Amino acid sequence: MLIALLAAYFSFMAFFGAGGDGHFGQLTTQYVGDQIEATIQDKDRRKAALKGLDLVNEDIADFNKQVSDDLNTLEKLIRDYDSKPTDFDGLFSDSLAENLKLEEKLWKDRQAMLKHTEAHEWQAIMQGAKAEQKTKAE
Repeated sequence: MLIALLAAYFSFMAFFGAGGDGHFGQLTTQYVGDQIEATIQDKDRRKAALKGLDLVNEDIADFNKQVSDDLNTLEKLIRDYDSKPTDFDGLFSDSLAENLKLEEKLWKDRQAMLKHTEAHEWQAIMQGAKAEQKTKAE
């Protein structure tokens, strides 16, 4: 049981990280705003898309905070000699339920943002954001 638990913990850490600058989604979305500004010519659609991007960024921040909180709780449970299997079960159950809520909100907000963006614009926005990210990484 302990080996399985530690394997799950390290898998979780490897996938989501333990914090720092590499949080889920933030490395990509930080370059999208400028690309929306440059790509969407219609002022009202551009403004609505940027507002939607703000909501998506808030959703991503909420998701990252939840993951960080869950990792901290998991670390405490691992270190606590008196932790019981039900403590871990409760953490994983609550974490999955909360993550599902956050993922559904992120999907809804992303779809709302994309209503103000045409497919060819979104492709250009994503290509520009990736190029900008690559340039700044060099």
